[in-house]
Amino acid sequence: METLIINNFDQFLDALNLCDIGVYSYEEVIHSANIDSEDLSEFTNWSSEDFSAVSILKKSNFEVLLYCWEPGQHTEVVEQKGSGWFRVINGQLNQGTYAQEGYIEPESISEKLIKSGETTNLPSLYKLSNTGDQRCMSVHLQVN
Repeated sequence: METLIINNFDQFLDALNLCDIGVYSYEEVIHSANIDSEDLSEFTNWSSEDFSAVSILKKSNFEVLLYCWEPGQHTEVVEQKGSGWFRVINGQLNQGTYAQEGYIEPESISEKLIKSGETTNLPSLYKLSNTGDQRCMSVHLQVN
């Protein structure tokens, strides 16, 4: 089988639509995506108050979102529903993985730094933070 090569955001969206008919897997598509920040400029929404999330494409079985992060911005601990991945387009994000038993406060169990051009999955409980000193953009793929 040939290696999937995705050279821009439009090809990324086209390949996601082919996942519906079994041509590719969602994970394969986001890991193969070579997306430039210029491809996303029409969707960017920067805020000094909080990170922003812009829904770019929403279908019945998946959604593509663009997150824009100023330095120091972060999510709270988030519970992931379904499968999810994200790719850092520029900058870097720290991904904290959490565990929770019952009604106790979630406990941090690991952290990893995701740099520009890298993709990772979203665990069931996580927190994302822009720990760098520059703006960060990330594309998120949520699959139901």
